[in-house]
Amino acid sequence: MGKLKKLLVAAVLLLMLPITVRGEGYVKITRKPLTNEEIENIMRNGVAWLKNTQESDGHFRYEYIPFLDRYVDDDNMVRQTGAAFVLSEFLISRDGDLYDVKGNVDIALGYFEKNSMYGNVGGRQFRCVILVNEKCSLGATALALIAAINFDRADEEKYNSLIDDYLNFILAAKKNNGGFFDAYSVDPGFFGESAFSSGEALLALAKYYQMNGDVVVREIIDQSYKYFAKIYGDEPDNNFYLWGMAAVKILNEIEPGRSDYFNFVRKYTDWRIDGYRDKRATSHNMCAYIEGVVSAYPVLSDGLNENEKMELMEEIDFWLSKSADLQMKSGDLLWTKMKNRSPKVLKLKNESMAIGGFLTGLDEQAQRIDFTQHCISAFLQRM
Repeated sequence: MGKLKKLLVAAVLLLMLPITVRGEGYVKITRKPLTNEEIENIMRNGVAWLKNTQESDGHFRYEYIPFLDRYVDDDNMVRQTGAAFVLSEFLISRDGDLYDVKGNVDIALGYFEKNSMYGNVGGRQFRCVILVNEKCSLGATALALIAAINFDRADEEKYNSLIDDYLNFILAAKKNNGGFFDAYSVDPGFFGESAFSSGEALLALAKYYQMNGDVVVREIIDQSYKYFAKIYGDEPDNNFYLWGMAAVKILNEIEPGRSDYFNFVRKYTDWRIDGYRDKRATSHNMCAYIEGVVSAYPVLSDGLNENEKMELMEEIDFWLSKSADLQMKSGDLLWTKMKNRSPKVLKLKNESMAIGGFLTGLDEQAQRIDFTQHCISAFLQRM
């Protein structure tokens, strides 16, 4: 069967999939798990695509339309630091910089340093990553801090000063109740709060403590964890889950077997998975969802029985397998786009620019650095 015909058949089958509704008539869609070799290839190609988006000054081009061979004129500093964050995770997780990302992380950190500003609140001097118009972002600064920590862990202590300054920003942003302000400008100072950036800040502090063992930082982590476990334990939030689970994963590595970590993560993860039971037929990219579940798994695994572990791993393997379909591969010269339930065939304009990046969805046809970041992070943690 030719490639065009295969794609058209796949489109028709997508329309024929059963609607998965809990209760009577529910049909669970399943998939074969990927092999380690397949995951390795997916990660290698995804990292290569991210590296290919990076410009000489360290900036990552944000969104690419593979069927037009064109980058969209859009940007987001949090997504910039997220791209550097995930590359830095590969720097410390793959022996000997297997994917050759050290230089990419280095120039990205140089770009963030140039796009940072100084501040001083309550006698605490800091630097922070500028989001826009002299306004700093907690999330961007936290992810840049992690990238710097990972770089220095893999190499010489090149970014000690930047690490100290970014850390001071997070400490200055902490509220008395344990939460964090989301943004800073000279006037009015700190303001706002975000579930996303709060999770990123907690993860950055956990990473810093794991490297330095700073007692003061640990006290702040414990206070913030209790605050977040209370508010998101009572009212779970989609936006905190991804980064919050990554943070608790690190905390569990530092102090394994804590029942409060297990109980919080289990309740939160059960809630999160329950919200996706009816979405297995989706054509949208769900890597950010499953990345959080993959982070939760090592916190939960020792406290689950064998059936529970198998069910959780099936959830992870299903979504990773499904996500792999959204990665552009060599030879994918045609892709089917669904519009008004009518298949449409599109041709890649420049295969070398598209290979390795993950589509935002089969019906959206764009590749973004943040979607690819979440996908390859999920695969990395699965290995």
